[in-house]
Amino acid sequence: VFDGRVPCSEAIKYINGWVIIATVGNILNICSTCYCLSHGVLAALDDNWLAIMGFGALASWLSITQFFESTSTYYVLIATLQSGVPRVGRFFVGILPFFFAYAVFGVGYFSSYSERFSTLDNACVTLFSLLNGDVIHDVFQDLHSNSPAISRFYLYTFLALFIYAVLNIFVAIIEDSFFATKHVQEEGKSVIE
Repeated sequence: VFDGRVPCSEAIKYINGWVIIATVGNILNICSTCYCLSHGVLAALDDNWLAIMGFGALASWLSITQFFESTSTYYVLIATLQSGVPRVGRFFVGILPFFFAYAVFGVGYFSSYSERFSTLDNACVTLFSLLNGDVIHDVFQDLHSNSPAISRFYLYTFLALFIYAVLNIFVAIIEDSFFATKHVQEEGKSVIE
């Protein structure tokens, strides 16, 4: 690998992600356990170490899914995500400028009278909530009082673009990956039989 005969794109295929996840989880768990044992009850007050402990537990639980790999019925979610996440990621990168355009406009135009758009972070959280169908009526009411026409146009176009188009494309990409995974699994079963 290091002498340049094997490209990195090929060499990375031989790295076992499960080993990395399990190792990171174990290291985080060992570090947080040592910290908790050395500091006693005071360790519960340190948010940084609690976060390390939480990430260690997360990695440990994620590493358990590797044992489902031999049973295709249980492993279908992981296999679907393995084939779908790169495609979703590329689509996500393509849609981010649209999302941030709406967020920045919301901050620029609505921040003076709406707490929901007072910062870029609040605007992104509000738009993500709208995208998932939460607080739609509340946001419409909040923005309507000071600028009825622009707020309606802003919210209707955001909701139409992101709920009707973007979310459906996300679902279609994952669904396509699911059916491709199922097809590969069925072909594998027919070859074995």
